[in-house]
Amino acid sequence: MAKPKTVIPQLLDETSISTNPYTGKVTSNGTIFIATPNPIYAPTGEAFIGTPGNDKINTEALISNNVLFGLGGNDRLLSGIGNDVLVAGAGNDFVNAGDGNDLIFGDFNSNGDLDFGQEGNDTLNGGGGDDVFLGGGGNDILNGGTGADNIAGQDGNDVINGDAGDDLLTGGLGNDTIRGGAGDDRGLAGPGDDLFYGGDGNDRLGGDTGDDTLYGGAGNDLLIGNVGNDLVSGGKGNDWIVGSNPYPPELGLGLPEIDTLTGGSGSDIFFLGEFTIGQNTKVFYDKLGNQDYALITDFNVKEDFIQLPESLQTIIGLGPTAAGLPKGTAIYANRNGVNDLIAIVAGVTPQQLGSSGRFIFGNPTPNSTPGTGIFTGSDASEGFIGTPGNDTIFTLGGNNTTFALDGDDRLFGGAGNDDFISGAGNDFVDAGAGNDLIFGDFDLNGDLDFGVEGNDTLLGGAGNDVFFAGGGNDLINGGTGNDDIAAQDGNDTINGGTGNDNILGGSGEDVIYGDAGNDKVFAGSGNDILYGGDGADRLGGDTGDDKIFGESGNDVLIGNLGSDTLSGGDGDDRLFGSNPFPPELGLGKPEIDILTGGSGSDIFFFGEFTVGKDSAVYYDKLGNQDYALITDFNLNEDFIQLPEDIQITIGLGPVPADLTGLPQGAGIYSNNDLIAVVAGVGPQQLAASGHFLFV
Repeated sequence: MAKPKTVIPQLLDETSISTNPYTGKVTSNGTIFIATPNPIYAPTGEAFIGTPGNDKINTEALISNNVLFGLGGNDRLLSGIGNDVLVAGAGNDFVNAGDGNDLIFGDFNSNGDLDFGQEGNDTLNGGGGDDVFLGGGGNDILNGGTGADNIAGQDGNDVINGDAGDDLLTGGLGNDTIRGGAGDDRGLAGPGDDLFYGGDGNDRLGGDTGDDTLYGGAGNDLLIGNVGNDLVSGGKGNDWIVGSNPYPPELGLGLPEIDTLTGGSGSDIFFLGEFTIGQNTKVFYDKLGNQDYALITDFNVKEDFIQLPESLQTIIGLGPTAAGLPKGTAIYANRNGVNDLIAIVAGVTPQQLGSSGRFIFGNPTPNSTPGTGIFTGSDASEGFIGTPGNDTIFTLGGNNTTFALDGDDRLFGGAGNDDFISGAGNDFVDAGAGNDLIFGDFDLNGDLDFGVEGNDTLLGGAGNDVFFAGGGNDLINGGTGNDDIAAQDGNDTINGGTGNDNILGGSGEDVIYGDAGNDKVFAGSGNDILYGGDGADRLGGDTGDDKIFGESGNDVLIGNLGSDTLSGGDGDDRLFGSNPFPPELGLGKPEIDILTGGSGSDIFFFGEFTVGKDSAVYYDKLGNQDYALITDFNLNEDFIQLPEDIQITIGLGPVPADLTGLPQGAGIYSNNDLIAVVAGVGPQQLAASGHFLFV
């Protein structure tokens, strides 16, 4: 069976372009593919762009690193072995990533931003490898598969399965069901009434606002219910169980909530106070009498412990529970002669509990400190959680995950494949060596928050890094390696560094440097400036009046919408003033583009690529108000490409007299409508050159 594909004109075979035929976004070198109702099988290392309809894109037979974009519709994206990027887009989509370290997105819009308004109910499967998921809006099913996966469900009632591996799981907004599976998992449920299963391994699970249910499963787990009436059960192992939020400044204090705490088998510790170093700490549940307390259901006086702040040691009392409350021993804090209930220990008498010696007064070792923090890791793989203040975190060696939270933070990665989430504020991130994942402005729900707009500095270092900057005017340096960079909102400065980089500017007026390597750059909306640097680059503008410089190498430059300035530089370049692909075909109206080829044999394109039908020409509707100006056409080396079906309608003549300020040259007309001005060349010279291509 033949592989369905859309072939681009032969003249581009040697230095072909692959551009999203539906949005104009530059993707990858090679043949253009358009999705059909039948499966598509890609060549090695390609980008697949779907349609706004229901697409099926299948690269399972390949061992290569591919990019699959579903766009709109209810799509099926299937990839094989390799480190793939799969973007489902709007609609109810199914994604199966296959083996490899994959990056999987749910609901993205055409600007490259997570769009929670789309709310597609997606099914995303990671397969083998260390995968990264962002579900977006909707009620999604996210299956990590084997490997150390990073999964964020975001909005909606999601089902998240980490499966085997040491996973990082974030539910986001909604009533989520999260299963860690085997491995040492870490997770935050997010707002909503969530159900969280840790599974096998030493897990660290956190609820959020809402009435959450947390099950640790087998292993030595840390479980934190956070705000709401939570049910927290440790399962097998020596567990730390906390009903409320133990960390300031968002200290829950258990007000007003009633938490149910079950240790399970093993030597468990039940925490009834915050973790704070260097000061007297506060106790939970001590303000509202019988309306807020923790119920410990299975305290073992031979194995388990109850932790309380050291400052309460002299005011804690034990006694029977009041009428209407569960039977057992009540733990009171006596302040000014008034007993305030803070916990009930079921099945144990006051005498048994008082003589057990199972109280701990003091602080355990927390994983973060209040206010401004300085944290230093080790060569092991660790997780770091900062504070809402201005933190400095050094992770050193290992494959680490760092959440900085709010504040103006400084994060340093060192060697290893690290994940950095800098949060709100003006942050500085130096990821160091390794294949790193770097996020700018995230909120505490695990969602990209463009309203935060921190002006971040993100440095990738050596390795193949992935950046998501979020809002604000950001500075991003990819460093060495093949990096994927998405700047999103704000006026950003992006340096790809050495390597074959994929760069998306997003909204705002961005300045983007591809630097050395064969880079693929899409500017996004706004008046942007793009520099390709060394290498065979693919550079695309968007809406706005963009300036695009190919510099060294055989480059492809696409201005897209707006009055753009394109300069190829050294090499054999391909220059498009407008968008050559439907359905967002620009046709150059109303715009005036300036095209400079530079040295080398350059081709200037004046028509769309559409297979199987007559093609449209640019700049042919508004007379002298829309045209392209070619500034340096070389009669011996350069070519002008036009659609074959308009060959008989093309004419040459002088530049119109009413176009003041233009250099002398030849005008190119389609049905007597000006489409281009070729400076410095007479109509007769241009006609005799034989340097027109009609394809």
